[in-house]
Amino acid sequence: MNKIILFLSVLMLSKFALATTTPAHVELCALEIAEEAEAQFTEETIFDVRKTKTISAFHLSLINNYIAGYNQEPNKHLTLADLQKMFSKDGEESFNDLYIVKYTSKTTGQVYLEVRTYPGDNPVGTVYNSKTGEILAQNSDDSYELTLPNGGTFSCYDLNKDKY
Repeated sequence: MNKIILFLSVLMLSKFALATTTPAHVELCALEIAEEAEAQFTEETIFDVRKTKTISAFHLSLINNYIAGYNQEPNKHLTLADLQKMFSKDGEESFNDLYIVKYTSKTTGQVYLEVRTYPGDNPVGTVYNSKTGEILAQNSDDSYELTLPNGGTFSCYDLNKDKY
């Protein structure tokens, strides 16, 4: 009987530990696997720096937040004109692209926004809560790391390593 109680206690504690370390937005880990991303999310590009003529203050704030981390210039607030110049044919980021991609979960209805650049072959970006602007994940070369409420991170690789 003691072994059964011990087993159940360990099982309950392990489930509690998993629940406290796995973020609520773990569904974002599906973005690492193309087939899963397509099955679980609708994807829409809502901002392209080279095509857009206007931008909302909220979207501009997300981009500035992302650019601040990307260029390590936290106090610089860029306008749409600044961004378009930066990413133009003659700009300092001429080799790069800048987008905001909207992901809508097909299961939860949750909407996420990813500010994404392409400094190399694969995208790099930051995923935000579409209502609050809270950072939920970092995308580094199509590898996502989720942000935990305690300031830690959760690697999607741990969930997806058998799917690559």
